[in-house]
Amino acid sequence: MKKGIKYSLFGVGGIVALYCAIKFFWIMGHFAGSYPYTEYYEFNTKRDDLIKLVEWYKRDNPDHALKGEYFVGSREGNFYHTYFYFPDIDYSVHCHIRLNGDDTPAYLGFDGVSKGTNFGGWKDINTSDLTKEENKMFKRKFEEEILSKVGPFKKDESFFKWFNENF
Repeated sequence: MKKGIKYSLFGVGGIVALYCAIKFFWIMGHFAGSYPYTEYYEFNTKRDDLIKLVEWYKRDNPDHALKGEYFVGSREGNFYHTYFYFPDIDYSVHCHIRLNGDDTPAYLGFDGVSKGTNFGGWKDINTSDLTKEENKMFKRKFEEEILSKVGPFKKDESFFKWFNENF
């Protein structure tokens, strides 16, 4: 009987160790930089062209664009920051496009949401700031209402991303 308990403990310990190792490697591979929890979308275009596509979308869809000079889009360091707005649910969205590294493909990152337009309390996407249901709702809404109209994109579907979202 003691032998069975011993092997059970080793089995559970092994599973816990494997889980921790996978989380560690996911953190090391995906949490580098300024926006560790960002949901990334790949566009098969150059960065400057993606910036133009985003700005054209906002010009053609003013209901999804925040008003004011600060929200037009700005280059700061290695990032181009841009904001969108969902008027039906009164939420602002912060996104960025990385400016360093390879030029093609370009990646647009969905970073977080804020209730209203006052930017008082940003909630990071893919964190405990939002429930799983809220995360899925915001990402689906962003993909369907904005990204699908900006241009063809591919979502980051790595194993570690799937593992983190499901465990």
